[in-house]
Amino acid sequence: MLSRLEGRRRRDIQMLKTIKNSANMTLSFMNDLIDQTFIINGIFKKQITNFDLFAAIKDCVEMVELEAFERSIEFKIRFTSNCPQWI
Repeated sequence: MLSRLEGRRRRDIQMLKTIKNSANMTLSFMNDLIDQTFIINGIFKKQITNFDLFAAIKDCVEMVELEAFERSIEFKIRFTSNCPQWI
């Protein structure tokens, strides 16, 4: 019984993480739309910034990981040794 509860709790936590990541991705998409509007209207300043590629991919994986698990699909990401973490 206890192990079933622990499994359910882990699943619930994973679902909450997925919801949070989905909300963050939606916010990012909305910001991109706003940026596009600025570009079209000519009031956009280019800003170059580095980002963590590994973290970005991890966020994407977490969004589909639970669904893959529930469908018994093995989902793995592998990085080559020459893949830069920061871009």
